[in-house]
Amino acid sequence: MRQVKAISLAALQMVNVLRIFLPWIATAHEEQPAAMGGDPWPHGFARNRDEIAAMIRFAAAGIPPEALFHPPTLAEPG
Repeated sequence: MRQVKAISLAALQMVNVLRIFLPWIATAHEEQPAAMGGDPWPHGFARNRDEIAAMIRFAAAGIPPEALFHPPTLAEPG
């Protein structure tokens, strides 16, 4: 999974042929770490639990984030 992510992020830097319809994507991708810090799309439940909990609060569902995922995925490294 990490290799696929690395390939996708590298493709954002290729500006000879845009992979998405945002002509400023290479610049935005370079500025992102300073604006948001680190990895914008971290993998793994543990690294995303707080964000998932916030989405549930906003949706007023009142369920724990763990209930949204198959149990084995909760232990996958981030």
